[in-house]
Amino acid sequence: MILTGLAELDYLPETRNAFVDLISDQRFALVSALTLDSGHVLEKFPVAYKTWGVLNQNRDNVLVLCHALSGSSDVEDWWGPLMGPGKAFDYTRYFVFCANLLGSPYGSASPLTTNPTTGKPYGPDFPDTSIRDDVRAHKLVLDALGVDSVAAVIGGSMGGMAALEWPLCTPAGYVNTIIPIATSADHSAWGISNLLSPELLELSRRKMDTHDVTRNRIGDDYKPDDEAFTKVFEAVPPRALVVSVDTDNLFQPHQQAKLAKCLPDATLLTLQSPDGHDGFLLEFEALNEIITIRLKERCPWIYEGRPLLETDGIGKTAVKDSVFGEVESEW
Repeated sequence: MILTGLAELDYLPETRNAFVDLISDQRFALVSALTLDSGHVLEKFPVAYKTWGVLNQNRDNVLVLCHALSGSSDVEDWWGPLMGPGKAFDYTRYFVFCANLLGSPYGSASPLTTNPTTGKPYGPDFPDTSIRDDVRAHKLVLDALGVDSVAAVIGGSMGGMAALEWPLCTPAGYVNTIIPIATSADHSAWGISNLLSPELLELSRRKMDTHDVTRNRIGDDYKPDDEAFTKVFEAVPPRALVVSVDTDNLFQPHQQAKLAKCLPDATLLTLQSPDGHDGFLLEFEALNEIITIRLKERCPWIYEGRPLLETDGIGKTAVKDSVFGEVESEW
């Protein structure tokens, strides 16, 4: 039996690891139960998240941001210069939401959180989770927050994988548009620098290595080719924006070209950056411009009338020193 429970807001974990305290103003939801892709049922588990802004009357001004491998729910830590009035992630108009991935040490269920059955940390007994499991868990939190639909989903690297899965794991029409950045439709084994403990690193590695949007969606007898991806992506809203980094050796530009070819009526834009894969986190000015332009095209109702929140128009412009140092490779 497939179990999909409910999320209870304003949950306060009785115990928390030291990594959680690195994230300021983080909130928690407690999910009653969720059947994972592996078949394991995860029960009474936390999802850590942060929000900025407020829901509009139609509850459809939601901007979901998906973090990468070593990130957290704190968007201001890794994409801070894109956040603020008049910027790409304008919280005076959008209700901005970012939740921590399962298996991450920064608040959501992981080997460091408490197993409700034993009362002790899961440790090596924590089950494998998939990108799809993350999306389903985060959708339960949005449901509890009263969200009716999502204006856009944006993410880079592993977060880009999640951006691709959001319209595939939710009801048709729930997601209006997506912007996957420096990512791919499927993934093979790859090397990442040792940013997390070996246990957490291995969980994240397996999550990324098993990513394939065609898995269990078009039958058993198929080849993961352009035809298969195009078939699966028929369920994705048209006119996605796919962003590539010209020097990326981890998610190479040909992978984003394939995405843009297989997604319906998608556009491919390439960032010029000397920083390889990390260009998706460092080319703030270029990202802010292209994301803002696309959001105004695909979410025009968000920009009608006065902002939902009044500000001095300055917003947050400072670049924080990242707690995590989102470097996913040694390219």
